[in-house]
Amino acid sequence: MLSYNDAFYSLKNSLQSLYDVQEAAAIAHEALEHITGLGKMQRLLDKDKLFTEPQQQQFDQMANTLQNGTPLQYALGSAWFMGRQFMVDSNVLIPRPETEELVQWIIDDHKYGSPSILDIGTGSGCIPISLKLGLPNAIVGSCDVSEGALSTARKNPAA
Repeated sequence: MLSYNDAFYSLKNSLQSLYDVQEAAAIAHEALEHITGLGKMQRLLDKDKLFTEPQQQQFDQMANTLQNGTPLQYALGSAWFMGRQFMVDSNVLIPRPETEELVQWIIDDHKYGSPSILDIGTGSGCIPISLKLGLPNAIVGSCDVSEGALSTARKNPAA
């Protein structure tokens, strides 16, 4: 079993062929937080603690996935959007910060109304879900031609 410290450096070093040093370190920290449930400081304090068998298996699988160039969000199975965690997979695009700005702009412009909104190409569903939560009086619909995307969107509840 790897220690938290050894796992971090192993993953960081293996990702440096794909990312610069800081990005590789950031990805390694996020992956280890996901696996251990511990933040960076706690892992540093417990740097010699060994993975459990399930953690080691999860680490090995995630390291392999990340080393193959899979984006971190797909490897984790989730991405943050407007302060909420949404399930994502290769069937959908990873939500972007620019899209958060657009959704916030729509919410700000229509907070006293009840607009009708249709999200075409909904992907993970993060846009219509966030719009409905930000504009409870709005009528919000969404559609997508991809069954895979629709399956992913259905897994993201509106609350």
